[in-house]
Amino acid sequence: MEKKDIITSTTILQNDIQKCISDLIDARVNRDRIQEDGALFKMESLMVSTIQEFDCIIDYLKEGTE
Repeated sequence: MEKKDIITSTTILQNDIQKCISDLIDARVNRDRIQEDGALFKMESLMVSTIQEFDCIIDYLKEGTE
């Protein structure tokens, strides 16, 4: 993976996380349990994606150092 690809995928993940946080806050403000459950489900998925993204970043940073 190249640096520009990591920047792109990390930026997309960051935006997805920010949207999910906003969705969760909106759901709680509106006391919409269905929307809140959906946001929490999405948050779980984003956490998995975040771990995968960290792995890619770590691998990229390790290149040439070992």
